[in-house]
Amino acid sequence: MMKNAIIIAIAVVVIIGLTTAYFLGAFRPGVAPALQGAFTPSLTPAVSLTPPRPSVTLLPSPTANLSVSPFVTTGNATSAPANVDFALSITGVTQSGLSATVTADLINNGTSTAHIVSVKVEVFSGGSRVQISGQDFLTVPVGTLGPGAKATKQVTLEFGFMDGMKMAQSGADFVLTVSSDEKTRTFNYSYKP
Repeated sequence: MMKNAIIIAIAVVVIIGLTTAYFLGAFRPGVAPALQGAFTPSLTPAVSLTPPRPSVTLLPSPTANLSVSPFVTTGNATSAPANVDFALSITGVTQSGLSATVTADLINNGTSTAHIVSVKVEVFSGGSRVQISGQDFLTVPVGTLGPGAKATKQVTLEFGFMDGMKMAQSGADFVLTVSSDEKTRTFNYSYKP
């Protein structure tokens, strides 16, 4: 009896071993056993990820011109800074009701041309800002102003009733900001009626 039990146990172990080997691919054609790599050392050569560098030989061409021309740049990047300076004079202020006509001369006293010149006009009276035609300020375009050139501009400024009355009684302070691509300068003028 004992002998039969031992034979049965051995048969069960053999059947389990053969079944496991079959599912792992040991007996199927074209399928490598799953555990084969675990028991055999790998002989795969190391792979280099950097490609070999080709050998290059540079030979001068017999007709090559070896002279080098100088690098030349143009524009403001290499030129001296622009010399622009403004002078502004109010030549006349005429108030009529709720409007004032201001005439001014703008001169470029510098030796360089001023580009995209404009004048921002702001007016203050009694310590508060005065609206000009319903806006906080007025911008007057001038354009390009060469060295020593003068531009005369005449601008009519319109004010609301309360601001016009305040200016007629206590005067106004004009803040004129002249701007160009090269320079910005601010001028202040006081007007007394």
